[in-house]
Amino acid sequence: VKEYNLKERGLFVAQTGSYDFTSAEEDFMTRLLDLPIFKKMGVTWIKDASERAYNNFLNTMAISEAIHVLKTKGDKYNEETIRRFMEDINVRRGRPTLGAVGEGGMAFASYLLFSPRFTFSRMISPVIDAHTVLVEPFYKRDKSSRAFQRHVAKEWFGYFTSTVIIVSAFMLRGWETSLDPEDPEYLKLRKGKRVLDLTGGFRQTFRLIHLAILFPNKTKEQQKNIDMQEEFFKVSKWKLHPVFSVGYEAFHQRDYISKKPKTYGEIAAEAVSPIFGQGVMEMIEEDLTPLEITEDMYWSFFGAGYGVYEKRSKNT
Repeated sequence: VKEYNLKERGLFVAQTGSYDFTSAEEDFMTRLLDLPIFKKMGVTWIKDASERAYNNFLNTMAISEAIHVLKTKGDKYNEETIRRFMEDINVRRGRPTLGAVGEGGMAFASYLLFSPRFTFSRMISPVIDAHTVLVEPFYKRDKSSRAFQRHVAKEWFGYFTSTVIIVSAFMLRGWETSLDPEDPEYLKLRKGKRVLDLTGGFRQTFRLIHLAILFPNKTKEQQKNIDMQEEFFKVSKWKLHPVFSVGYEAFHQRDYISKKPKTYGEIAAEAVSPIFGQGVMEMIEEDLTPLEITEDMYWSFFGAGYGVYEKRSKNT
């Protein structure tokens, strides 16, 4: 890190074991575990152990990628572009630079929401890179900028190629998928009641972009059935459990999306539960078998979304 001045050039390197939100990674659970009552209960070691493993893995990945590019392509980048490259790595690992105000906002949000910065990064990364590859070439044509644009384009080409290969392999084994952005199972894989999401957190962003592209070509009657603002709010609810949706549910005592009745206890539990906790609640609600629970744990460990439920229509 010191040899290549990675930190000075803008690369984020997490401090393992640090409780300072601006220098540590997103927490394994919500920041509620840092409250004194939980420390006295002696349960914070779960978060600490996970954070150490999480930080070490992401630090190794980010540093290795940064050094590899500097060694192989460093002569093509000026200092400004090198800093852009470092920020590109930061965004992909879920740690975009937000400035003092943004850092404070995320620190507060982390007491209520699970990994808000990581989710935010996943939502903006495709948009930022699309601008870099499709728009920048019209006004940034110097050699260094061109090299960076090609680098980003190759990364996304690799992502899409590997995704197509993996999805094709699953389809050869009898799995099905949907390319309709109005379908709730857009880009998901289904076989019977088992459903897999292998898009790495980008599915909802791709879905919104796809809807926006198709929207102008829809008939007026079809456009009436697509509320882009509502679709955006749905993504926010699913990804962040934001305060506005929790407030809506508390006031009306029904789910923000499905409109099904909910108790105050259910609303509070979903608002502050970590992803693992939400998964456990879903397992109980769906009445999964031990084998299905094991499969859920397996795919979740490798970062894939997994569920067991009947196929849903566009209206659900």
